[in-house]
Amino acid sequence: MARVLWVGVAGNVTAWRQLAGYQQQPHVTLARTRDRADLTNLVAEIGSYTGPWWTAEQLALVESHLGQRGGPRYERIESFPLSGSVAAAAD
Repeated sequence: MARVLWVGVAGNVTAWRQLAGYQQQPHVTLARTRDRADLTNLVAEIGSYTGPWWTAEQLALVESHLGQRGGPRYERIESFPLSGSVAAAAD
């Protein structure tokens, strides 16, 4: 049972973790719900999916403010220019 569906980001994540300041898994949140749900079948369906390669031009450090009325609020803390390619991959 889960409340968040996310996919990990593959590639050279060392710099990302240094920027984040802790060992969080780099990821993209796909969906979030207030109530826990059984996502077993959905995770199985997308578990072997590897996304296309794409070029990231910037990285945005975003803070999530959860649990507030009206749903979550996301605040951009800072943006950082990038160069190179990053692959989005299921995790």
